[in-house]
Amino acid sequence: MPPSRSLACPIHIDDELETGRLLDRQVGGLSALEESYRLHGSLAKKASIYREVVGREMGQAQQKRRAVLIVEDDAGLRELIAALLADSKLELDIIECETAEAALATVLIRGRDIGMVFADVQLPGSMNGVDLAWEVKMRWPLLPVILTSGHPLKLVDELPQGVTYISKPWQPLSLILAAHEALVPQRD
Repeated sequence: MPPSRSLACPIHIDDELETGRLLDRQVGGLSALEESYRLHGSLAKKASIYREVVGREMGQAQQKRRAVLIVEDDAGLRELIAALLADSKLELDIIECETAEAALATVLIRGRDIGMVFADVQLPGSMNGVDLAWEVKMRWPLLPVILTSGHPLKLVDELPQGVTYISKPWQPLSLILAAHEALVPQRD
């Protein structure tokens, strides 16, 4: 069994207005994203390098592997979640992001490689985890999303259909079981 791989989020979006334009213009997936990158040199280089590295690293044997996108602003907790999922025997690649905007851009780039999104509710930037869940479910209704928060989530009933909520502090086994339930039906 090949070891799990963990990748840092390749995109850091600083301009919230441009992020909105990018998402509004996204009609054809990567091509619209690439067009936006061409307009903004700083992101173009990162996107180009990211696609080149991912393209090199993705062999034919690994095309079937799914990635879990972990969106958490606390680096220590993000690393813990990554380690738990990497050791869970689910044969996952792990992608870590700090913000919902960067996570959404990563899903736009990686597309079908993403098997699940695990996000904190409280995130820096203009989008929080709930906003990310709505955006993901509107665009990719079958993509599993798990949200977590240490603060009471008053609007659990208003989450999109198919979004799982786990309150903090969660037990490691609870996280692994939720990921397993979300991913196993999709695995080949």
